[in-house]
Amino acid sequence: MSKDLPKLPSAVLVDGLFLVTQDPDVIKSYTKTILTPNVVEFERLFQKMMGHKPDPLEAVENVTQLSKALGNVTIVQKGDHDVISDGNKVLVCSAEGGPRRCGGQGDLLSGTMGTFVHWANWAVDRKVDKMTSPAVSLDAEVVSVSFSTCLCPLLVSFEIF
Repeated sequence: MSKDLPKLPSAVLVDGLFLVTQDPDVIKSYTKTILTPNVVEFERLFQKMMGHKPDPLEAVENVTQLSKALGNVTIVQKGDHDVISDGNKVLVCSAEGGPRRCGGQGDLLSGTMGTFVHWANWAVDRKVDKMTSPAVSLDAEVVSVSFSTCLCPLLVSFEIF
């Protein structure tokens, strides 16, 4: 990523993931990046970076390995259970959602993620919680923010359906 750009958080979805698969250096080591691949997009990116397909029985390890290979960007692999890792921490969102999916859930995910990451970035920049967490950084918060983001559409669909 260009050193001239401000160090803003970014979420990469859909067509952006295609670009990252073509040229991973565009986000490599930019730890304020969150990638949100589905199973197919994840497999393509994993194969590009690791030289082989991911083991379908090792989702947590696959996501962790790919994050490390990309310089510890946060990856939210969407699926039956969303696996989230920055290469160091791992969370799995396995909350029960509704019995069916509806259009717009990806839009809800990306909008919520953008909002939550903005709030976390704002709090870190202003050292909102400096009395209890003086060493807090946005990098430390991105995995938690991503988990919260994954939870939102599941809870909404559970309530609706």
